[in-house]
Amino acid sequence: MALSTLLCAGCATFRAGAPEGVVDVIAHRGASHNAPENTLTAFRLAHEMGADWFELDCHLTRDHGVIVIHDNTLERTAG
Repeated sequence: MALSTLLCAGCATFRAGAPEGVVDVIAHRGASHNAPENTLTAFRLAHEMGADWFELDCHLTRDHGVIVIHDNTLERTAG
């Protein structure tokens, strides 16, 4: 339960084979609290803040392009 809570929160995970007590920090959508989510700015900031990894969301467009956005529509992020 604790591990699933951490993974759902997007903040940390435990790596197989890592030394005991080592926790990797994963920035969910980059540093999305401090920069627009799923942007290069958010990913770079997460790295600068010490994140080991970042997680991003990809979707396919109708014309089979790949975009980085969490939602199925632009409503929340683009108004």
